[in-house]
Amino acid sequence: YLLGEFAFTGDTLFIESVGRPDLGQDAEKNAEALWETLHKKLLLMPDSAKILPAHYGGEIKHGMPVAAALGELKRSLAALSMQKQEFIRWVARNVQPKPSNFEAIKEFNKGLAELEAEELRELEAGPNRCAVG
Repeated sequence: YLLGEFAFTGDTLFIESVGRPDLGQDAEKNAEALWETLHKKLLLMPDSAKILPAHYGGEIKHGMPVAAALGELKRSLAALSMQKQEFIRWVARNVQPKPSNFEAIKEFNKGLAELEAEELRELEAGPNRCAVG
C-alpha cells in the first residue's frame, strides 16, 4: 500500500528479507504468488519509496522508524533480483520452522483467543520469524 512516499509492505517485504510464504501451508504455490506480488507490484514503485514493514529482525532503536528506500533494498536483497523459479527454489531451501507462537498469534488474529496486554507485548516484541532466511 503506497501512501505518498511510504510503502506499507506488511509481511511481504522486510528490510532484511522477504515474507515467509510457507505459513499459509503450500510454500511452493505461495512462493510463486509472493514473487508475482514483488515483481508486478512492489518493485514497480519508485526507488525512493520508503519501505515500512510490519516486522524487523534486528534490534529496534526506539523512536527511530524501521524503514529503507526501495532502491536500497533492490541493491542489497539478492532475492529481489532472482528469476521466478530460482526464487521458489531459494524459498524452499531457506524456510525455517514455524515460530513457537505462530498458532497463538493466528488464533488471536482470527478473534478466537483473548490475550492480556502483557501477552500481546511479548508476542510483538519477539524476533521477526516472518521472513525467509
